[in-house]
Amino acid sequence: MKVLLPALMTALCVGCTPQYVVEPTRRAHFDDFPILLFRSFEETCDPPDKILSRPGAGIVECNLLMSPEDTAYVILRYDGYPQELPTLATRLSASRVADGYLVEMDAYLTVPQKSGPAVRVGFESPSMDRVFTEMLTRAGGEPL
Repeated sequence: MKVLLPALMTALCVGCTPQYVVEPTRRAHFDDFPILLFRSFEETCDPPDKILSRPGAGIVECNLLMSPEDTAYVILRYDGYPQELPTLATRLSASRVADGYLVEMDAYLTVPQKSGPAVRVGFESPSMDRVFTEMLTRAGGEPL
């Protein structure tokens, strides 16, 4: 799992087409709650350049601080507020369904604005999709 997160970050920074709509990138069905997947995800979110948060039940998010060059580009490109730095977020969530759990993985930029809510910029990336699918499959999920 530790090997896959750097590959994911590279895929996000190199081969992405930004959009303003954030949809879960990959989904998989699990018979049981994928506790090992969640633990591994949390363990790879190491400080100081990554910030782990749990915004809700069954949701874990890892926010990566970007290089100064990438940060400046994102602030200028998406009219961000320079007093609050944008991050590259990877989110893992699980919700109970009738026959197990639906697990979703997505990634996006979070760009704070001077006023109003932060802008979330989603990505379409075949390489990111492959990494997410591999992570979900290795954890025992059946991709949807």
